Formats: sequence, C-alpha cells, structure tokens
Amino acid sequence: MFQEHWEGQLTSSSDKGRIAPHVNSLVKLLQSHLSHHRFPEATPILETLALATDRVPGIVWRGGREVLLHSGDYSHALQLYRSFFKVQQWRIETLLETSFFTASHGHLDEAYDCLSSQLQVNPFRSHPLCHGYCGLYQFLLHRQHQTSTTTRIKTELRGIHPIAVTAQEEAAEDSTPHITLALKHLQTVQTIDAQLPDGTGNLDLFVKLLAELLEEQGKIEEALACLVRYCHGHPLRLNPTRFVCDFLREHHPDNTEARLRYLGDLVKLDESCPEVLEFLELSIDKDSPDLPRLFPILLRFLDYPHNATETDGWTLLDTLQRLWPQYVQCTEWKSRQNWWPRIYPQTSNREPN
Repeated sequence: MFQEHWEGQLTSSSDKGRIAPHVNSLVKLLQSHLSHHRFPEATPILETLALATDRVPGIVWRGGREVLLHSGDYSHALQLYRSFFKVQQWRIETLLETSFFTASHGHLDEAYDCLSSQLQVNPFRSHPLCHGYCGLYQFLLHRQHQTSTTTRIKTELRGIHPIAVTAQEEAAEDSTPHITLALKHLQTVQTIDAQLPDGTGNLDLFVKLLAELLEEQGKIEEALACLVRYCHGHPLRLNPTRFVCDFLREHHPDNTEARLRYLGDLVKLDESCPEVLEFLELSIDKDSPDLPRLFPILLRFLDYPHNATETDGWTLLDTLQRLWPQYVQCTEWKSRQNWWPRIYPQTSNREPN
C-alpha cells in the first residue's frame, strides 16, 4: 500500500515537509527497486529524494549511477539528472557529473546551462574546472555549428563560390557567441589554475582549446603567449612545454633560438622523448655546435628500448661521430662500448678506423 501511494505521488510532490518523514522508507523502497533492476520505478523515487533536501544525498547519486549503468534506457537517467538541476546546493563533483552526463547525450546547451548557472556562487565562481568545462562545451557547440553549417553549404549551394563565401561569413557570425563565451571561460581558467593540483590533465585540455580558438581567429602571437605563460607556470610538466614546442614548429619554424630553448627544457624533463632528435638536429645546424654536450644526450636517448629501433637516431649518431671524431674519448661512449654491440648490433662496426 505504501509503495502504491508514493509511486502515484512522487512525480508531482516536491513538498519537503511532506517528504521528510518518509525519507527512510523511500530509501528502502529505492534499494528494493535497484536490487531487482526495476529502474523505471526507481527513477521517480530518486528524483523525489533529490528534491527532499537542498543537497543531493549520496544514496541518490549512487542510485543514479545504477540507473545510468544498468538500465539500458538512458532516457530514465537523463530525466533523473535533469531533475537535479533544481537542487540549490551542489558539490563540485556532483555538479560536474551532472553536466558530463547531459553533454555525453548530446545536450551541450543544457550541460553548459547546468554549469554556468552556478558560476555566480561560491565555490564555483573561482573553480577552474567549472570555467574550463563551460569553455569546453561552448567550444564543442562552436565546432558543432561549423560542421552543420559546412554540410548545409555543400548541400544547398552546390559549389556556387560567391554565395558560399557569403554563407560562410554568416555562419562565422552565428558562431561568434559560442567563441566569445568559450574564450571568456578558458581565459578565466588561466587566472585561477593554481587552485588545481599540479599535474592535472584538465588544464592541459583547456589551455589547448584556448590556444586553438585564438589561432583560429588569427591571433597567433596571443595564442603563443597563452601557451608560454602556461609553460612558465608549470615548469616541471611535459605537456605545457611540449605545447610551446609544437606551436613554434608550426608557426615559427625559423625561430631557432626559441625552439632550442623550449626543446632543451623538454629534453631535460624527459631524455627519452622523441623531441630529443629535433633538439639535436637543430643544435647541429647552429654555428659551432657544442658536440661534446650533444653526443651523450643522443646516447642516453638510444639507451631506451622504445628508441632502439629509431632509424633517425642511429643516422644522427653516424653524423655526430663524423663531426666529432673524439667521441671515442667520451666517457658515456666508453661505458657502452662493451655491452651496446650485444644489444644493438648496429653499433658493432662503429669504432673508428
């Protein structure tokens, strides 16, 4: 009788006073539904429990995950997560989880609204993940708009060039609000990223998106400054330095000095990374290259098993040996000459004539 009464009332009643005395019974009923995989019946109970307090309780989130993982019908889970939008107090984890689920089912606008609606209150106002994912959703909406517009242009205009140009300009204008919001949120992340533990991959994603948007707008130097600032703020991490190296390679290939500086930093962080070869090749092309310093770097790079089959590495070793015959006196070479030939046969004939 109790079950029938509440299942008839749950979807329409949000009166906390009426629900509060029955929370324990509702939880037991919820657990019964979940244990028997009655997910459609569990969903309205989860919604009601979510609205019974100002904060979504843990049992509701665990139940929501059960619905999400096992129901096979995402409409129930989406209905549940949408009901959570009405909750007044959030934890950062539950807020992000709700927006992730909504976005993963193609509702990017709704996911953005879920997050952005909380940015006026603490602790979300100054939380880099909230701003970062708001920026990500707007970036994806921008890309989504670009894709659909390009398809429409190809379908409708049939290659008529003057009209196509006009349509593309209109499409760019239509996408401007998404770009503006994405830039706003992603730039905010850079001012508050110190609040996240160093080493998180989220910031890498947000900074890459920001640089890509700036690059897309033709703001090449601003994009580079963004990446350099991020790199200097995280000097012990690979990705921030690698982002700068990649950007310089693409946009400033002739700026050897800057490229060598950041490639050198990257090599110091990881002497097995593939950029070692790029660093050495650029260094050799300089006037008066410091060969005694460069030679050991290449040897250590080739020590790593995953680099042992790197043809360019062995070719570069030949080049360095020709340029610097004194390599046979190098301590790093002497320490390897007895065991390298057994592991790397290509070194067996590398002694000078």
